[in-house]
Amino acid sequence: MDIIEQQAILRCEGGQLTAAPDEVIVEHRVLIDVNGGQTRLSVLCLPRQLDHLAVGILATQGILRDRGQLKSVTISPDESTVRVQGDFSPADLQCGCRWAAGSACHADKIIPDARTLLPQGGAQGPGITITSRALLELANGFLGSSTLWKRTGAVHACGLAGRGGVIFTAEDVGRHNAFDKMIGRAVLEGLDLSDKFVLTTGRLSVELVAKAIACGLPMLVSRGAVTSQAVRAAKQHQMTLAGFARGDSLNVYAGFERILQA
Repeated sequence: MDIIEQQAILRCEGGQLTAAPDEVIVEHRVLIDVNGGQTRLSVLCLPRQLDHLAVGILATQGILRDRGQLKSVTISPDESTVRVQGDFSPADLQCGCRWAAGSACHADKIIPDARTLLPQGGAQGPGITITSRALLELANGFLGSSTLWKRTGAVHACGLAGRGGVIFTAEDVGRHNAFDKMIGRAVLEGLDLSDKFVLTTGRLSVELVAKAIACGLPMLVSRGAVTSQAVRAAKQHQMTLAGFARGDSLNVYAGFERILQA
């Protein structure tokens, strides 16, 4: 399925109006079906890496606690449905999917009980430390591999990184979807997230912090801003939270011990 389409536009520049073509990103509605209809979620997303998206949503909502719970992930030929089979707790499915759908399960209630893919739970110890200079080099460079972001400016990008650099990136029209796709790929590849961190273009809200907590990530770094609830949650769970990482500066809001003097 195409992820970019051409649109005829009227370009206004220097007081002149000109007919021109332009590229716009494609949004695609996908149904995520868990265990033959036991739970269903409808998601608007960029139509690629749909298996990563489905697995990532289940992981970041505390439904998928261990990769061994997964039995199969299949995508329908028309890419309208992702079917996931696995050994999931009915209670986790009910609460996690209500939260994903934006209902009455508020993030401030979910975070203290966030499940994790790590047996011990949460960000344990430093996990990873990095100099501010090295972190900024990664933050400034990770968008170089985000081709759609550079081409259209219409997507968010997330990068999973470690001491050796950026491991891979994910892009989507939504910052939550981009994060979930990145986590889903990490789960499917069996990566340990306890010594990794995430670079992102999107605002760091409490929901993204909760997703990171659920997966045992020790650090989130964004080119954008952070919210007050995100800072409180990060401090509560010993997570490093940094924003406005661009150029030669960044702001660290929580978990100062992981950022070392350059």
